[in-house]
Amino acid sequence: MKKEWNTMNLLLVNLGITGVGSWVYFIALNLIVLEQTHSVFAVTVLYLLKASAALLANIGAGSLVDRARTKQLMIVLQLIQAGLIVLLPLLDTILMLYVVVFLINIASAMYHPTVLSYTTKLVAVEHRKTFNSYKSLLDSGAFITGPALAGLFMMKEGGDLAIYLNGAALLLAALLTLLLPDVEKEREKQDSLSFTMLKKDMVLVYRFFSRFPYIVLISLLFHLMTVFMTATDSLEAAFATTVIELTEGEYGVIVSGAGGGILVGSFVNAWLIHQLSLLRLMSVGAVIISLGYLLFAFSNTFVLAFTGCFTLSFALAFLNAGFLTFYQNSVPVHLIGRMSSMLTFIESLLVLFFTVCFGWLAEMFSIRMTVVIGACSMALLAIVFGGVNFQTVRARFCPDRELKEKNPASKPL
Repeated sequence: MKKEWNTMNLLLVNLGITGVGSWVYFIALNLIVLEQTHSVFAVTVLYLLKASAALLANIGAGSLVDRARTKQLMIVLQLIQAGLIVLLPLLDTILMLYVVVFLINIASAMYHPTVLSYTTKLVAVEHRKTFNSYKSLLDSGAFITGPALAGLFMMKEGGDLAIYLNGAALLLAALLTLLLPDVEKEREKQDSLSFTMLKKDMVLVYRFFSRFPYIVLISLLFHLMTVFMTATDSLEAAFATTVIELTEGEYGVIVSGAGGGILVGSFVNAWLIHQLSLLRLMSVGAVIISLGYLLFAFSNTFVLAFTGCFTLSFALAFLNAGFLTFYQNSVPVHLIGRMSSMLTFIESLLVLFFTVCFGWLAEMFSIRMTVVIGACSMALLAIVFGGVNFQTVRARFCPDRELKEKNPASKPL
């Protein structure tokens, strides 16, 4: 038991270093591009590159992850990102910077399903709730410390130091990954990745969708919540400064409050996670998040806006940790990379679509109306999230009647 937790703690340290480094890199890159171009649109392109890279990478990432040795693939992807990141300060043109950033984003998009697959294989079912609650706590800490460190580096030494330190952090993470155990047995020789293989994998995922619609329903609801949160968040700054007419300082306090909400929520989640079922944890998280967005959408003062942002951020840990554990326990490990890539591909498409739609609605009509639409959409999804937990709905969609935090999809397809 002690040795097992020592290994899991090493993985948590690895993920924590990567998480803080990614925030330092993300904030520093945004500020560097803004400083070089003095263009808000140039910064917006970085977000479009990230979404586009996720779309491209997830076409075949799942097929690769499910057939690869995940530990070795994690190391390769970390080294690729580290090598490309340290090139950024040396680039002379914004076009070359965009090209390298796009390649970094592809490696990052492939890294996430790889980590998910490795973690699912490494962490035993009975430890996943606790592990994911600790991971959520680390993510919230990275959300707070990463931007703070990036700002400190930018003030003292400029963006180049922040970029180089992130490259060093990724190199350190790769070295720590070397210390982790291999989780795959000896494998037979695999066919090379091809269009035919991708077609077969899509058929396999579709068969899983058809056989376990209850699991797919929960997964789609979670990803739809993420889509509407992302699209609504794209208007957050404009809503706060132009609709509620907050100062930049007040908006900064709201952003800090959101970080505090994530941190407090992660601590509460770590305390409560064994008291609630996974589905109840997700339902509670979805309801509180939607209430926070509704409060923010209808706010007209700093206090209401702050309360709304703190509330929605507080509940993120419940939804994220609950879904991650549910997903790991419900999807067979040999299929988890392909399922994750397929759902992430759909999510990325919807994020692009709804972000553009929300921007157009805000431009043509009003920002408040658009934010209210986003908040009401999340409230509707939260109601559905609660509804799928009732026994009659569960019996209709899940042939095993009760998941009971076991893997109902463990039978071969």
